[in-house]
Amino acid sequence: MRLRADGTLQLSPSDLSNHLACPHLTNLDLAAERGEIVKPKLDSPHRDLIFRKGNEHEAAYLERLEAEGRTIARVPTFDDEDFDFKVALRLTQEAVRAGAAEVVYQPMLVSEDGVWRGFADFLELQPHGGYEPVDTKLARSAKPAHVLQLMFYAEQVERIQGSPVEWVHVENGKGERETFRVADYAAYYRRVRERFLVALGLGPGDAAEATSPLSTYGWPCGHCGICDFRHVCWSQRVADDHLSLVAGMRRGWAEGLLESGIDTLEALGSLDTDVAPGSDVELIRLPAHSQLRAETFDALRHQASLQLRGRRENRYLWEPIPFEPGRGFELLPEPNEGDVWFDMEGHPFYEAAQGLEYLFGYCYRNDAGEDVYDAVWGRDRDGERVAFEQFVDWVVARRAANPGLHVYHYASYERTALTRLMGQHGTREQEVDDFLREGVLVDLYRVVKQSLRASVASYSIKEIERLYDFVRTAEVTGGDDSVVRFEEWVDSGDDAILEEVERYNEEDCRSTVGLHEWLLSIRPPELSWRPDPDPYEPSEEAAAAGEERADLREALRAGAKEGDSRWLLAQLLDYHQREAKPQWWEWFHHLSLDEDELVADTDTIGQLTLVGEPERDGKSLVYRFTFPEQEHKLGTSGVDPATEKTYTIRVDDERGLLELRRAVNRADEPLPRALIPPQPITDKEQRRAVARFAMSYLAGDGRYATLVDILERRQPDVRLDVEDPVDAVLSLGRSALFVQGPPGSGKTWHGARMAVALMREGRRIGVTSLSHKAIHNLLDAIEAEARRSGFTFKGMKKSTDGDPDTVYRTRSG
Repeated sequence: MRLRADGTLQLSPSDLSNHLACPHLTNLDLAAERGEIVKPKLDSPHRDLIFRKGNEHEAAYLERLEAEGRTIARVPTFDDEDFDFKVALRLTQEAVRAGAAEVVYQPMLVSEDGVWRGFADFLELQPHGGYEPVDTKLARSAKPAHVLQLMFYAEQVERIQGSPVEWVHVENGKGERETFRVADYAAYYRRVRERFLVALGLGPGDAAEATSPLSTYGWPCGHCGICDFRHVCWSQRVADDHLSLVAGMRRGWAEGLLESGIDTLEALGSLDTDVAPGSDVELIRLPAHSQLRAETFDALRHQASLQLRGRRENRYLWEPIPFEPGRGFELLPEPNEGDVWFDMEGHPFYEAAQGLEYLFGYCYRNDAGEDVYDAVWGRDRDGERVAFEQFVDWVVARRAANPGLHVYHYASYERTALTRLMGQHGTREQEVDDFLREGVLVDLYRVVKQSLRASVASYSIKEIERLYDFVRTAEVTGGDDSVVRFEEWVDSGDDAILEEVERYNEEDCRSTVGLHEWLLSIRPPELSWRPDPDPYEPSEEAAAAGEERADLREALRAGAKEGDSRWLLAQLLDYHQREAKPQWWEWFHHLSLDEDELVADTDTIGQLTLVGEPERDGKSLVYRFTFPEQEHKLGTSGVDPATEKTYTIRVDDERGLLELRRAVNRADEPLPRALIPPQPITDKEQRRAVARFAMSYLAGDGRYATLVDILERRQPDVRLDVEDPVDAVLSLGRSALFVQGPPGSGKTWHGARMAVALMREGRRIGVTSLSHKAIHNLLDAIEAEARRSGFTFKGMKKSTDGDPDTVYRTRSG
């Protein structure tokens, strides 16, 4: 955003993205442009590291395009010496209209009225003609803000080249291309842009000076970590004693309290402690869709009262919360002399595609009863694997000597990282599986949250450790600082930096020891210790299948060399087991979550509140629930974690409404208070199919000739010497033809042409993929190609929409 000499605003797609992230940032930027406030410069090495990694990701993609021999037209940017806006705009327009370059790098795109301008990352020429915008993003998946920026670029490219832009693309941090149809997002883009202009006090298309922007407030949000105004907003919230200062407060709850006249932490903490369910407080409404539950209100009031008392008395306080069997202190197993306290350090942007777990730190007691700290470093990808294996093997050996030991950690990072590393490196699978099945890992964060409330601003370990007087002295002050320092070591190789990071990690481990000891000291002695689950025993069927796979694996490995066909097939035998383990771990993890955790988890929906009476619909009853704003991954079905029963659902996230359908004869069953994703889809048939192929391959019976061709990397049986993939596939024998190429090179387009050509020849076409999105993209492209070429066909798409039983929907092209 820039205020021009004539008093009008110059806007960019980034301004729109910032507004989507935080409307208050729009007002702060506008005030700074007007000179009403001074825009601070956030000193954040961690933010600078993220920006640098993003630039490296873009540069790597450009280098890849160059290595492929693409012709690239480069446009000057602000970083170039003697940059001239008019020259950049002219060069962009000339390149797009000429259509000679396969890629236009850093094109300057400006709206017709001149109000909006911005640099896209890339425009890529499509096989059928015309450019489409591509942006590189460090995020592992595209965000709404990314699509908004691309929609602006598509709008301007379409105007310049005089032909529609059908798709826009994100080259994400994993190196995968995500593609979005412009027509699907155009209305959303226009709506968000209009809201943005209204927030500035402008009308759509109005370039006049903004005179009356909408009032906003600096609520904490996901953008705060990289925002220049972060400390400005924090200071304002402290000065206002804002409700967001209450630990665990959600914005929706705070807005409901504000509407009811409870407008500060002090006001909430000073309320009568005898407020009970049934009072007027229960009727405090969340914006637009929900109610603040009485128990939630009481928990927030209690939290605020502790923080208020702690502030007034200048000390840290805690109080137990009502005991519930199997929760809180009863999550603690009986102490064991072999216990371990564990903390990891990870770099989320070590590579664009994935992070690096670079330090495994742990404390334990030696034979003399002394607390010992040790650490294993993983300085690169291979080192990460070795460190992971070394730590897991150490725990396994220690468990052998101390069967009742547990590994204590704080929050879910360590558990998640171990399961990810197991799958990523394909090693120590059974050992990690045993850790999870047998309850070896114990999350002390869950114990704290379910046992007590404290006069702290958050329940991070650095806040909680004030309760047991843990004092830190390390120079590295936090996880972000640890990442920055490790990156400095990557650049410099100075091992003194690693020593600083290790001291920080040691303090995290020793603080976890201190927390565990403090929890044991305040734990009511009459409570039971948490029992460990019984050791897992596979069913007879699973055990037999495992033995069969082991025999096949050994037979394939006999005489095989690493990388050859037999070796590869031996690895593939266990593919589905490796893929299924993390999914089942998540299933059982979701079953164990409490109400607050179900709201916080990004897969589940918690705090469902029934609204009204159910409505009859045929043989079913339809129930309506409200739920607080939260992330989730539920589609058309969900499972009640309390009963493990599955329901057909429809979710309206914008209004916070959920419809649940079940049979009339189940009307007396309890209704769910939360929903989790269904169990992983069974893969028994896939496992059996791989085993059948392996047996056939060993026998050499030729039953799966095409699969053998693929496994042995044989050339496709194409009978004609042609260059066009359509001609190639029409001449294909009983073989397989692979169409490969970088993102944007036309694989989907060629696939659609081949599918239509084959159908013209009377062939049947099947489309399958690991994602529904990829299937839909190709089906849409096939329909578009059929319409273009005047060919009519009918197809069936397997679907479960609206029906728990599989149905098939007809698609026509």
